[in-house]
Formats: sequence, structure tokens, C-alpha cells
Amino acid sequence: MSVFLVVIIITISFLGSELQSSVIAESNSPEKVYLRVFLFGISLIKMTIEVARLEPENARLYLRINGKLVGISLTPDRTDKDSIVNYLTSPLMKAVDIKHVDICAEIGVKNGNFAAVMIAEMLRAIYCAFTSFIKSKQVLSEKHRITADGRENRLFISFFGIIRVTPANIIYSLFAAYARKLRFMRNAERKVKYDT
Repeated sequence: MSVFLVVIIITISFLGSELQSSVIAESNSPEKVYLRVFLFGISLIKMTIEVARLEPENARLYLRINGKLVGISLTPDRTDKDSIVNYLTSPLMKAVDIKHVDICAEIGVKNGNFAAVMIAEMLRAIYCAFTSFIKSKQVLSEKHRITADGRENRLFISFFGIIRVTPANIIYSLFAAYARKLRFMRNAERKVKYDT
């Protein structure tokens, strides 16, 4: 009986404890990003993310993540299951507590100071929108250094983040994400039934 009680206490303690992880993403080209997630200094996830194609007329971005094609809708339409808003507000994102974000970017366009500055400012705006969204939900420390250079063609982006998760939040979020996926599937079936 006492062994069972000790096992239950250890399990509950583990499920409630916070696990701190770090995320590192680096890119030397505009097409490919290398992403790694570390827990206790051990690399758990390694990803290669490539831009497959961008369809501005449909507001869709297609990424190739470790060879698998993933489509993202760049619209705020929540009824589209691939909407960027649904990714950012998914239950799995709610389980992650982002503590620190640090980005360093160097952008260069040969003989194009104006273009380099415009690209750098666009990247800064995207970064600020991302951190503002996170700051609206939780406490975040952040810093960034984005520079532009008109002497040579160059792109270097380095991203470092510290996130915290609890195993209990992950388990709850997986169930919530599954329920949300089922709801999207039911709505899609209903839509097809009414359209025909």
C-alpha cells in the first residue's frame, strides 16, 4: 500500500512539475530553416523547414517540414482548419509557456540599401507582432538585433527561445486538440452535406 502511495505521489509531482526547454532555429538562406528543440541539453526534435511555395492570390503558404508538405492559410478565418489563427490559438500552444525570445538577423542586398532596410523592417514588424501576441497572453522577456547591409547578398537569422511546459498541460492539451480536430471534421462534413 505504501509503495502504491509513493508511486502516486511521484507521478503527481512529475505531472505538475515544469520542464524547461530551449528552441534554436538558424537559417543562412531564405528557403531553409533548421530547428532544434533541447530538453536538459539533449536534442529531442530536429526539423528542416523549407518554403515550398507561396500563393498570394489564395493567401496560402506551403512549407516542407522534414519532407512533408504542410499548407498554412494566412487568413484570420477560423473555419479554415489550416488558418494561422487556429495554429496560434490551438490548445497545444496554450500548454507552452514562452519565457524568453532572442532573435539576431543580418539581411543584405547587394547594391540595394533600401531593399535591405525594407526587408529588415518587415522582419522586425513580424517579430514585434509575434512577441506582442505572446505578451498579451503571458510574461515574456525578449531582445532582438536586426541589421541591414547593402554591400552583399546575405541572410542570416538566429532564433533562441526558452519555453516551459508541464506534462499535465501537455496531456490536457492533446485531448483538447483532438476534440477540436473532431469538431472541425464534423463541421466540414456538415458543410459538404449542405452544399450537395
